[in-house]
Amino acid sequence: LSIDCNSRYCDVDPFNGARLAVLEAARNVAVAGGRPLGITNCLNMGNPEQQPGSWHLQESVRGIADACRALAIPVVSGNVSLYNESAGVAIQPTPMIGCVGVVDDVSNARRPGWQTGDDLLVLRTGEPSLGASEWLSIRHGRSEGAVPAVDLDAERRLLTLLHRLAADATVHSMHDVSQGGLAVTIAEEALAAGLGADCSHATERGLHPVTYWFGEIASAVTVASDPTSRTS
Repeated sequence: LSIDCNSRYCDVDPFNGARLAVLEAARNVAVAGGRPLGITNCLNMGNPEQQPGSWHLQESVRGIADACRALAIPVVSGNVSLYNESAGVAIQPTPMIGCVGVVDDVSNARRPGWQTGDDLLVLRTGEPSLGASEWLSIRHGRSEGAVPAVDLDAERRLLTLLHRLAADATVHSMHDVSQGGLAVTIAEEALAAGLGADCSHATERGLHPVTYWFGEIASAVTVASDPTSRTS
């Protein structure tokens, strides 16, 4: 079971923000070794009788539907919470997504945290960016720019791959790359494992270090695996 939503994305771009919430929730089930089966939602919004409240609501519903059709994951339930504001200021639109799935063989379930000697691999499509990112908000107090580009076909293929990797004994953990980018993902894995990581060689030509480490991206995961017993 996973619960996900990035309110900042949905405030900047509610259609793609809602799509990204569905993708992240499904991906977080998949990195645990599960097959996503269905989602529920809680559409937390401001006043729909005023703009941009009605736009936020309409585009969020459209985004959820688009992503669920592409991934063949049904919406099995949901609710709506409107008129959420304080002193006349509406909350950021938050179409919270809960995704439930099943792990066929619990011995293949994956939890965060690598093991000593593991290689850390990054699987992704597209390029990381700082638009509407956690880094931009914390360092500069800004919530703007393009949210990560959505590729629904790539996400479908990634979910299939993650399900296969969960059955590979050489794969010790998988983790979704989301808010905060790669640096935050690695930190979360290190905290879960109680082990650090040597990332001194991790660079990418053409990307500024801030973008590489803190840029956010859709359809991206880290995979920790044992290099000494890898067969393919």
